[in-house]
Amino acid sequence: MIYKIFISGLSILIFAVVVNYLAIQLGLMTWYGFFEEVGRIGFSEALKNQSIYSIIFMIFIYPLVLGFSGYLSFYVLRLV
Repeated sequence: MIYKIFISGLSILIFAVVVNYLAIQLGLMTWYGFFEEVGRIGFSEALKNQSIYSIIFMIFIYPLVLGFSGYLSFYVLRLV
């Protein structure tokens, strides 16, 4: 049981690293970068500085991809 949780977590982590890398390459803001800006200039200013694409990425695409990676790992582990 514990190995399934570990493998699922590892899968989500790997997907997160890859998705963050791709987002940065595409010029999209990631949550890490967004919270750095919040710390520097405040939440409302940081939010105003984001493109609509970055907001869509952070709120919809990123959770969808990470959720899919968790689902995929559980599906694969169920077959093992």
